[in-house]
Amino acid sequence: MNIEYIQVLWVEDDPEVRLTFPMEAAKYGLELVAFDCWDDAEAALKRDHNRWSAIILDAKCKHHKDSVDNATRFLINATNAITNICHGQRFIPWYVLSGQAETDIKELIPETRNVWDGDWEKTFYDKNTDRDLLFRRIRYTTRQSRSADLKIHEMYKTVFEAITNLGIDTDADIYLTDLLSEIHFPELDNKDYNDKYKKVRQIVEYIFRSMIEKGLLPRQKKINLKCSNLILSGYPVTYGRDENKTTVVEVNHTVFPKIIQDNMIHMIHTAGSDVHTSSNDDDENKHLQEYLKNVGNTSYLLKSYALQLCDVILWYQEYNNKHSNVNGNTSNWEIKDKIKFSQLFR
Repeated sequence: MNIEYIQVLWVEDDPEVRLTFPMEAAKYGLELVAFDCWDDAEAALKRDHNRWSAIILDAKCKHHKDSVDNATRFLINATNAITNICHGQRFIPWYVLSGQAETDIKELIPETRNVWDGDWEKTFYDKNTDRDLLFRRIRYTTRQSRSADLKIHEMYKTVFEAITNLGIDTDADIYLTDLLSEIHFPELDNKDYNDKYKKVRQIVEYIFRSMIEKGLLPRQKKINLKCSNLILSGYPVTYGRDENKTTVVEVNHTVFPKIIQDNMIHMIHTAGSDVHTSSNDDDENKHLQEYLKNVGNTSYLLKSYALQLCDVILWYQEYNNKHSNVNGNTSNWEIKDKIKFSQLFR
């Protein structure tokens, strides 16, 4: 029978301990993945944040590969780094497992540990007497509070399955998970949530890139979101004005239903820029800044976009199931002016 072990990032530089403790932890369904200095552990944490369910720190360990063991330097740097890396993301509980006397290190361990481990009467776990208890507590805590990412993927299972089925870039999965998480998990308390408007625009771009591969849009190096939305909405792409106006892309079939047409162009217009940009010629950004100011800087608009994108993705999967012929899809549009097209879609 395959066992899915709980992944624990473990900072420990004692070779003998690294041989024996993982076997004990495995009995509790934990896989201790050891690193002998904080630099290596930090790189692993940043590289794959979602892999880890808990972190165990040996108090007297090395900060850098060429450092000497130093509890003061190691614990302060490691716990601060964990807080910074996890800010705005799923928080990963950390624990200190050490053979040192409590009086030597208790003042070095931040009181923030009380948030997730405050019912443990000591500030750390003793290597000689508390190992089994720590392993049991990690297993219990992990099973009781699965990651927000996993829960979001379960709640929106059909949406994330559609992202995979349609071959939309995996970053779209990551960005949408991030946007949806704070709708359901306000405890994440990310005060910078409104900084994520650009992620909406990026998800739209990934959807359009997928549509290029399916023939629904002409191939383009840099996605022109507004023109692409025109094509999908059944409107020609034109250049110039009045009697000098020429057709760049002729369109003979409407792909998007009216509601999605309207929702998509609204997202494209609104989510185009960094909220904090103050360029005088960035009208769309100024409109967004003014809007957020007038509604008390709420995040409701951005959260509504996350939910709208779920509908877009589910609609897209249904449409693709019925219109999977790439050659047939490319007959929906025709490039009439290649020079102007290269200028608009460069």
